[in-house]
Amino acid sequence: MNFKFVANVVVSITLASAMGCASSYKPLDPASLSYTRSFEIPDTLRVSYLYKTQAMTGNKRYDKRERKYGMASVAVKIENLTDTTIELTRNNFGVSTSSGNKTIYTPAVYSKKVKQWAAIHLLHTLWGPWAVSWQEDENGETDVNFIFIPIGAIVGIGNAVKASKANDVNLANQERYKIWDKKIAAGSALYGLIAIPSTTQNDTLSFRYNSASRSSYEQLSNKSYVLPKGPDSRSHDFYVLMNDGTPISIQAKIDVANDEYFITDNSHQPPLVIRPSDTKSLSRLAKNGRQLLGTPYENAWLFNVIDGPIAGYYYLAEEGTQVISHVQKDAGPLVPFSPDVLEAMIGEDTDLMKLFRKQKFVEAIKAYNSKYK
Repeated sequence: MNFKFVANVVVSITLASAMGCASSYKPLDPASLSYTRSFEIPDTLRVSYLYKTQAMTGNKRYDKRERKYGMASVAVKIENLTDTTIELTRNNFGVSTSSGNKTIYTPAVYSKKVKQWAAIHLLHTLWGPWAVSWQEDENGETDVNFIFIPIGAIVGIGNAVKASKANDVNLANQERYKIWDKKIAAGSALYGLIAIPSTTQNDTLSFRYNSASRSSYEQLSNKSYVLPKGPDSRSHDFYVLMNDGTPISIQAKIDVANDEYFITDNSHQPPLVIRPSDTKSLSRLAKNGRQLLGTPYENAWLFNVIDGPIAGYYYLAEEGTQVISHVQKDAGPLVPFSPDVLEAMIGEDTDLMKLFRKQKFVEAIKAYNSKYK
């Protein structure tokens, strides 16, 4: 028997180069960085901030994906200039640029966007050397066999594991340094990471803080309250305003998977999946001509489904819903809905409390708005 390697060099090099190698992740430590820019809320907070932290720490793969998706992980140093302890929440602290307020993404939303594609490295199994064997029988006929040796599989599996581990470390790093519900003692500083939309990674940032820290409604909000089943998501003509200002009109319905909401534009090939973190807003016109406007909120859009002194919000753009997820009174803080919160908002009005006790919460809100508009 004769045996010989026939290396598919061109194919192997082409595939290996196209897919590249997975990169490891070097954790960010905001306290170890030198800050060059700051914004001060007089006698309250001084916020120093730094862009391009992924690149500075050597996480070039994640920095590249940040820029691709118009995002930035910004390191912050938040100093308490008051003589009392401050607690930061999504309702009392925010960030903006000259173009308006900026969404601060959750660690899960940000990490999902910038993660390395682990599975793609399994395509390395397609490359490797070939071997050919041939044997001549007594009649002079030659039997030829080709053998593919998948050396690339070893490389592919190793890179897939490496990429997946790096993604997990990135998410854990973002979770560790998130700023919400953290207390800053008087004269102390909090170091953290905030992920925001940014196409330039150089915008001048302004910060705001509501000195009322946590409203009475926030304190009453019961995070363990489970919302009843809401309306089904239906297909509508939506108007999407992307983060870069691009408008898109599509017919779609809002879907949810793994607690993350999204819509799909099937006019693209492959279909374009649009998530809250990709947009400034998502809206549609209701049958009565009213605009149902949804703005990004964590991993969803919140649509203003009830107008009035007490505004009601829900994750779907369905008018007439009898379920709401968030409420806001008199343009105050937006808080998760719970019966305790609503009871505090409507007060001791006898007529409204009758509806409340029957758990007709949406009717109670509408009755309040009609009575106290």
